[in-house]
Amino acid sequence: MDLRWFAVLFPAMAAASYGAIGYLPTIVGVGAGLMVAFVKLRPTRLFVFLSSISYSLYLLHTLIGGRQNMGMRLPETLVNRIVILTMAMGSSILASYLFYRFIELPSQRWSSAFRYTPAKPNAFAIEHEHVMMASPQITATEIP
Repeated sequence: MDLRWFAVLFPAMAAASYGAIGYLPTIVGVGAGLMVAFVKLRPTRLFVFLSSISYSLYLLHTLIGGRQNMGMRLPETLVNRIVILTMAMGSSILASYLFYRFIELPSQRWSSAFRYTPAKPNAFAIEHEHVMMASPQITATEIP
């Protein structure tokens, strides 16, 4: 992305975020955005692992970690919050790894066995190509 676009859009998005969710999540989001944009990290085993399970984590974190909200019924102390957050993160990462290992990887291996060849044009399509190319397109204003 061009740095000029970043310089314009990033503050605008930060201001909208502040208005919608407050200052603390905005500070975390701005920090994360700046790190993604400007900090280049070497791949480590942790980053490689997290990037491998990232899609599964995206799919499951609300289902698994969200269930830990039941723990919010406990007295609101710092220790309880840390325990609940640790349990939510740990169970989400574990479930995501299992999902990745036993569903994603086998599916990727299975799908790589498919070989695709370009379709041969059929006689009807070749014969009527001039009609298909000349047919008028429906515009949004014509839709009732």
